[in-house]
Amino acid sequence: MVEQLTIAPLLLMWVLLVTVGSPLALSNSKLLKRRPRLGLLIWFTLLLSAFLATLAFVELVFLLALELWMQLSTTSAGLQNLAVVIFTSLAPWILLAGGSGLLVLVNARLEPLGQQAAQMKAALDSELPADFSFEGVAVSVVSVDYPLAFVTRVAGKSRIIISSGAKALLAEAEVNAVLWHEIGHIWGGHNLLRRIAYLVKAVTPRLPVSQAMVANVELLCELEADGFAVMHADRGALESARAKFAF
Repeated sequence: MVEQLTIAPLLLMWVLLVTVGSPLALSNSKLLKRRPRLGLLIWFTLLLSAFLATLAFVELVFLLALELWMQLSTTSAGLQNLAVVIFTSLAPWILLAGGSGLLVLVNARLEPLGQQAAQMKAALDSELPADFSFEGVAVSVVSVDYPLAFVTRVAGKSRIIISSGAKALLAEAEVNAVLWHEIGHIWGGHNLLRRIAYLVKAVTPRLPVSQAMVANVELLCELEADGFAVMHADRGALESARAKFAF
């Protein structure tokens, strides 16, 4: 029990340190902007450690309450300990009810996102034929006047979406740079990282760390995709394309 009483506060302190300290320490870091892959690794390592620390803290509190309940159930207690006995007896059930309520809350926040994702996936699978291939990746041109380019999945495979407005606005070298940028997103697994970041924000929208994580993950993914693109395309073409529209 003494061990549990020592470890539980340390776990809670680590969770608070990550949730409060990460936005202050990592946001707008010049080092991480120069090395975006390292920045992404640090953000998601901290997220995983805070998640595991939270689970461990809840488990320790539950085991502590259960141990106290078992000890008190085998000993007689006077009136002065009646409140402790009642609280300890109810603690496991309180924790169980709290955990169930948390699961219900998380499900309520995530269910609409899941439904929207399923609807979008069905629409993309049925309405987006591939117009051409770029470096082995299918590319679909959508009839949209404004410049647009992003990566999605169609029929289980990565697909680059680029608008007709982007193709009309950009020179051939710029289109090539944009496509390499999107290949960089595929290579880096950025869509998955973004989904995780937005999932964290959906579950904990009021925490500063979740908002900072989304902003930083978006920025680092773009920087890494840029770095990938300039290894295969002209840097000037990439910069001029970025000046014409944000992708």
